[in-house]
Amino acid sequence: MSAFISNCTIRKIELILNFIVAKCGIKMDKNEFINSFCCIAKLEEEIHYDPIVSFKFKDNKITGVSFYVAALKNKSLGMQYFDIVNDKLNIEHFQTIYHFILNCIDRNIVEFFLVSWDFDANYLIQNKIYLKIKNLDAFINEVEVIFPYIVEFVYMRDFRLRDFAFVFTSNELKMLNLYFKPI
Repeated sequence: MSAFISNCTIRKIELILNFIVAKCGIKMDKNEFINSFCCIAKLEEEIHYDPIVSFKFKDNKITGVSFYVAALKNKSLGMQYFDIVNDKLNIEHFQTIYHFILNCIDRNIVEFFLVSWDFDANYLIQNKIYLKIKNLDAFINEVEVIFPYIVEFVYMRDFRLRDFAFVFTSNELKMLNLYFKPI
């Protein structure tokens, strides 16, 4: 279940966090999360669309939660957004991925789209960085160089690859996610 957090404030984020920690058993460092989320979301500047909170369920119980900084309202701020995310999440640690994203944004192949934080009861914390693909052919050419093993998965009958995400846990790249939409 996902919802936009309209008119989002730090207070609203704190209320949601208090609920998920106290009532759902989700473990997290609330202050660290609020610091990085608010730095990236820039709530007071209203440069992004409303943030999103998403609850994961298993056996009628909340087992995880994700927070998303949504897309920019002004797409020309994409590089600034990327720089802030890099500063907070240390993407530069992954030189190949950093340069891949930078090159794709600079060449207008992708839009730097969403950033998420995922938490669960086992204290798993992961971040996802989503790229919205604007030029599929150019994107696939870039992917072939760095991630050749996924090229066979980018073409699905009656679907178009729309988003690409990097999933990081404990400063390690854990997986790549491909998101499709019907043609």
